[in-house]
Amino acid sequence: MKNITNKGTKIISIGTVLLLPRETKPLPAEYEKSEILDFFQERGVVKISESVEEENPKEPNAEPESEPEEEADKSKGSKRGAGKQ
Repeated sequence: MKNITNKGTKIISIGTVLLLPRETKPLPAEYEKSEILDFFQERGVVKISESVEEENPKEPNAEPESEPEEEADKSKGSKRGAGKQ
């Protein structure tokens, strides 16, 4: 899927999608080959680009990034043991 960015100063309506100035949204598939959008792109009013998710897909089983366990244990231990000796 492609994204469209409104680079102009006016609101643009593309089917059911409303683009405010400097806003980026997914471009509906039925408008990807629109001559009007090609014209707007040539004039610099909009920018049509490939979606970032498609270029760099994430693995569905990828775990969210977190602190390494050693660092997490050190920070917890220092809070509990601070002042006790």
